[in-house]
Amino acid sequence: RTWKDAHRCLLQNGCDADLCTAKWVRHHWSLIVWTLCCIERRFAWKLGGLYVNFKHVLQRLKYRYEWELNLARPSTLKKIYRHDLSSSVLMVLAVSRIMYCSSGGSDKNRAW
Repeated sequence: RTWKDAHRCLLQNGCDADLCTAKWVRHHWSLIVWTLCCIERRFAWKLGGLYVNFKHVLQRLKYRYEWELNLARPSTLKKIYRHDLSSSVLMVLAVSRIMYCSSGGSDKNRAW
């Protein structure tokens, strides 16, 4: 099963199509799968092969949908970006990609 199946399930279960976009689902799908894989790997002796499954990923997607979109509770990074939260708050971040640009590139594509 893929993020497309999850998107379809979310819409069939009453999620607002304007809020629960394919782009949003695809982004959060990858983060959730990555997180669950890390947890399963760390606790392989107990969770090995049982933790990362479609039902669990869909459950986490529904939770994020409710939390971020329905209840309008932004992520920590969004709060920091909007200056609603201090950047000194403790958090764990994972780097998924580093983007480089040429010296003449615009700030829009620059990796900070």
